[in-house]
Amino acid sequence: PYYILLGILCAGISIYIIRVYTSFHKFYAKRKHPYLKTLTGGLSLGLLLFIFPSLFGEGYNIVEALLDGQYLILFDRSIFWEYKDNIYFLLIYGFIIMMLKVVATSITVNSGGNGGMFGSSLFIGALLGFVYSRVINVSGFHSLTEVNFIVVAMAGILAGVIHSPLTAIFLIAEITGGYALFIPLMVVVALSYFITIYFEPFSIYTKDIAEKGEFILYNRDRLILENISLQKLIEKDFIPINAKDTLGKFIEVIEQSKRNSFPVLDDKGTLVGIVLLDDVREIIFDRHMYSLVLIKDVMVKPPAVIDLKESMYDIVKKIDDLNVWNLPVVKDGKYIGFISKSNILSHYRELLISQTQHK
Repeated sequence: PYYILLGILCAGISIYIIRVYTSFHKFYAKRKHPYLKTLTGGLSLGLLLFIFPSLFGEGYNIVEALLDGQYLILFDRSIFWEYKDNIYFLLIYGFIIMMLKVVATSITVNSGGNGGMFGSSLFIGALLGFVYSRVINVSGFHSLTEVNFIVVAMAGILAGVIHSPLTAIFLIAEITGGYALFIPLMVVVALSYFITIYFEPFSIYTKDIAEKGEFILYNRDRLILENISLQKLIEKDFIPINAKDTLGKFIEVIEQSKRNSFPVLDDKGTLVGIVLLDDVREIIFDRHMYSLVLIKDVMVKPPAVIDLKESMYDIVKKIDDLNVWNLPVVKDGKYIGFISKSNILSHYRELLISQTQHK
């Protein structure tokens, strides 16, 4: 049961690692100035290393020390050295270092430094196994061999973070020089891997390219959609009307239009609503209303608006979620035209056929 719980914990920490690393990657990607990224990254990292020196480097020396039972290395050059003999402080301190390691690595990599998550995953796994087994030993529930849990947790974290369970099992088995822990390794790795991929289908290395639609193995639909130009799909034969126009003037527009939706604009060309023919059908035959009713009285807000900068994947998702066939397109609030689901599907089909024929 202790290995099963460890596998679940490994999955939770793996999900945390992937999401934190991805968040930092997105944050730094928005900062275009390289010197500013380096400066903020250096200052943040310097502060972390001053408080927690154990975060320095990839952490292989700490992993080796933990395997040898030398846990005091966690307090080496630390301002918390005087608390090294307090077992409760040790456990809290070890947990904090474990959670901050991914932060330190994310800052290092994304601000222009050298490093990666492979070594950090082993470091975090070793600390998780140590803290987990030490907590159980201190509680008195059971006497666990801490080295075994350190090794198995390393495999569990590695499997969850990089989504390579077999690599994790055989790598750790080779590092330990035997297969005595093969069954616990398989249990922890399997739990960590399958739980992690349920919440995070992509590994820490593939999540970024998958979100961009460039991971073809899993995102073929998205890749095709991103190749469709929004500009080419915009339909501009929807006749706009002014919010101040009367119903009588709207009748004249209806006679010229082949559409049943009409974008409503203000004097500056900003989209303020739409008029659907079905919504005014009852009053358009009442001539007494022609001069009394204004367009602003019968217009409605569109369920959503498409910005010209949006990706085609996001547009399709928005249309599907709202279960609509047409949405207005704007640029800086100014009306441009409409985009229809049928037009998107038509172009999607053409691209899909084209790609299939070229294989």
